[in-house]
Amino acid sequence: MRFIALVSLLTLFTLSSKAQIIYGADAGWNHIGANARTREGTKIPVIARNGFHAGIMLKVPFDKKLYFVPQLQYSSKKYDLRYQNLYGDSVVQKNLNIHYIELPLLLQYDTREQKAHVFFQFGPSISFAISGREKILELDQSSVSQKMVFDFYAYDHFEFNLIGRIGYQFGNNMALSTGYSLGLGSIVDDDNGPIVKPRTFTVNLGYWFR
Repeated sequence: MRFIALVSLLTLFTLSSKAQIIYGADAGWNHIGANARTREGTKIPVIARNGFHAGIMLKVPFDKKLYFVPQLQYSSKKYDLRYQNLYGDSVVQKNLNIHYIELPLLLQYDTREQKAHVFFQFGPSISFAISGREKILELDQSSVSQKMVFDFYAYDHFEFNLIGRIGYQFGNNMALSTGYSLGLGSIVDDDNGPIVKPRTFTVNLGYWFR
């Protein structure tokens, strides 16, 4: 966590020292699912759920229409894994609710300069889980809610994603975009546990302080 915070602060400080930097803020809706399977390849059904995100961002010019857009966000991600006693441990379902600090590092291409226009964003993102809860449903209809454990034998603190977005920049500094985030690795570290790679659809509303 300290490493993520330090890198984020250094990045923002370095970029803010340059000319022509535009500052902004954004917030939006997450619809989160996952590609889940056992280590042997058996598919685990996933129920997608809704979350949200909010944060700050910078727009750093590379060329007339090409920009570097780093962001620092809080993101809430929720989805359910339908185990159906797949591991013989009486677990029917796990409902996950994870809170992340995210650092998307995106390239943005504007189709026009200044006036209202369509834009495209693409790039990687690294997330750090700051907390989480899981609700475990059993075969006998009982349930337990507990804190998620982030360690080498449980859930991974880090989540790595590849992001693609398309948006529209209005003439009043408002921007509306939609995008898709593809998880590149499993959020489960346990060697005997499932492979769970998140998939997130987002709708985002941003504002640039020019």
